[in-house]
Amino acid sequence: MNTALFISKKIFTKEKSSFSYIVSNVAVASIVLGIIILIVSFSVLNGFNSSIKEKIFGFSGHLQITKFGANNSFEEIPISTNTTIFQNAGQIKEIKSISVYAKKPALINSEEGVQGVILKGIDKKYDKSSFEKLLQTGRFLEFKDSIVSKEILISKRISDKMRIKLGDDVLFYFVQYPPRYRKLKVVGIYNSGLEEFDDQMVLGDIRVIQKLNDWEDTLVGGYEINIADFNKLDEYAKVVYDEMDYNLTLIKISDMFYQLFDWFMLLETNINMLLIIIIVVVCVNLLSSFTIIILEKTSIIGTLKALGATNQLIQRIFLLNGIKMLFKGLIYGNSIGLILCYIQQKFKIIPLNEENYYMSFVPIKIDVEPIVFVNLIIIVFVLLALIIPTFFISTIKPIKSIKFD
Repeated sequence: MNTALFISKKIFTKEKSSFSYIVSNVAVASIVLGIIILIVSFSVLNGFNSSIKEKIFGFSGHLQITKFGANNSFEEIPISTNTTIFQNAGQIKEIKSISVYAKKPALINSEEGVQGVILKGIDKKYDKSSFEKLLQTGRFLEFKDSIVSKEILISKRISDKMRIKLGDDVLFYFVQYPPRYRKLKVVGIYNSGLEEFDDQMVLGDIRVIQKLNDWEDTLVGGYEINIADFNKLDEYAKVVYDEMDYNLTLIKISDMFYQLFDWFMLLETNINMLLIIIIVVVCVNLLSSFTIIILEKTSIIGTLKALGATNQLIQRIFLLNGIKMLFKGLIYGNSIGLILCYIQQKFKIIPLNEENYYMSFVPIKIDVEPIVFVNLIIIVFVLLALIIPTFFISTIKPIKSIKFD
């Protein structure tokens, strides 16, 4: 058996009444608490980031292409689908999917009054995977090649305010010359928790808007592009931009909803600051605890030196005990942290105010990468904190230390 390991086991076989036992438990507890806080914090950050982005992606692609010079009104200058970027999208590896859309403001009328909305027309190529997760009742739109779909999706907020139920026919009045109206049927009710969409966004068939605007089948309001890797949004946006016609303009989703993406950055900054604070607290706690343990074992250190033990051997003895404390804290901290995250993820115990936080419960997303990162950071800095007090061992004189009480 390794000499340092053998001696370490004998020296640090703790009695519950000893002071070093209490100090060691405090040190382990600080590691456990720090790991739990960091795992939960990163999981909540990832949960917010993933959940809100998924909600946004349900209404808009990662990139939008519109006609250059379009104003800020809800109706776009039409562009043709016969452009280079639209026709060659399948040959660009960075593009996952491309679809068309058009928007048109309207008024809906019910027994409760009048409500202004934006009818967003989409086609059958629309990536509905994110939006379907927002549906509370009903189903997604169905498109038929030969017939214009009269189906629509409305928000729960509009449904509650206007007392519109699933399956109801709703009259849409479009302000144009000559004025027009359409009767559309509600086949699904969604709830995103995002006011930008829930207050006014209605999804329907783009062909309804094309007919209202007297557009040809090839004319649309714009294109929506989903890219292969959202983490490379800026890089892929440049690739798409280089393939576009000169009279088109590109908008990134991070620019369209900059308030939410700035909020993500603020949360990430706060978590990183929390990481630094916890590392400092844990390291200071370990440093002081380990120093106290060495001082309490001064007489034993003197005895080992008198028996011929080198400073390096004694340092390894104490370091092994410190490493044992570290990994004990890591095991307990990771286990408790992951269990707490799983409970919240599964049962949604902790609620939130949806109007302020865009969701009704604390979201959790457990990712391996940040958890591994947290553990590695803690291991590196704690080991450095443990090494520092061991240099005190070389200053201990055997004759004086044996008499030390």
